[in-house]
Amino acid sequence: MQVNSSVIALMTEDERELLHFDYEREKKNNYPEAHLQVVASSEAWRSASPGRALERLHLPVGGRRYRFTLEDVAHFLLAEGLVGESEGAKDALAALRAKFESDQLRAAIRRDPKTAREFLATLPLESDDT
Repeated sequence: MQVNSSVIALMTEDERELLHFDYEREKKNNYPEAHLQVVASSEAWRSASPGRALERLHLPVGGRRYRFTLEDVAHFLLAEGLVGESEGAKDALAALRAKFESDQLRAAIRRDPKTAREFLATLPLESDDT
């Protein structure tokens, strides 16, 4: 199974969009498959890129293998104090992120076992006494 597209949007209570994370496998127009778009304006961006609003920029976030997750967005909301933390939220997020990262690492190794073997050969052997 694979994800072909997903969107995670952060909205205000009155349903105005603040930002969204998009993932679209094999995205057209040379845009990054995994990207963030922020619905905002900036004088600095207007002067640096006339005619191209900040909210139209596709900011890359991790690529196909290590793209954003819902847990990343939840972590952002907690870390920035935009939502209150429920008991055990940080631990639950950490466990979910660890599983996602482990799954992605396994998939990356399956796609490139030669590089994985070469790297593992450079690591010192661990003692069974630990």
